[in-house]
Amino acid sequence: MHSLSQTKEKDDNTTPPWWNDDIREMKGKLNKAQKKFKLRSTPENFENVAKAENDFEMTKKDAQNKWSEDLCEKIGEAKSLREKWSNFKKLTKKKSENLVHPLQELYKPNYNLPSSYRPISLTSVVAKLMERIITYRLEGFVEMNNIMDQEQEGFRHFRGTTNALLSLTQAIFNGFNKDKTTIVIFIDFEKAYDSVGERV
Repeated sequence: MHSLSQTKEKDDNTTPPWWNDDIREMKGKLNKAQKKFKLRSTPENFENVAKAENDFEMTKKDAQNKWSEDLCEKIGEAKSLREKWSNFKKLTKKKSENLVHPLQELYKPNYNLPSSYRPISLTSVVAKLMERIITYRLEGFVEMNNIMDQEQEGFRHFRGTTNALLSLTQAIFNGFNKDKTTIVIFIDFEKAYDSVGERV
């Protein structure tokens, strides 16, 4: 069943990067066909609406495919990661910046302080995809070149708190077997990424 509600013009804040003049033209034709059908619900006008909807969707799909191809081509042509990221931002740039919303953290004594809130950035799906690709490449580079300490269990693929607990348990058992005392120190750094040095 075809939608008879008039398609609204997207505003500048929500217009996707692949939106172009051809899509606007097809959308205008669709709106006109929908208005005619509302005034006179004839089979001919219904067919015009169906055709306009099909043309609009096909034009939109072609624009999306072309934009995706251009994006991949520009990123592939770049010689450095900085250039890749620059090309990506140019092709995905919108008139509005990413939206950052403050989210209240639980059990904070004073919500009048900025430290009681966690900033949440609402980015586009394409930007998230690009960030994920870069993250995977960086993780692969770090693992292949053994840059990260082997005892680091957090934020690594196929490793987690279970591995850390097993290592701790094994160290305690080894201490018992050798009649030695095992001392464990747990340290919780507040805002570790902001306050702790890189070498710690």
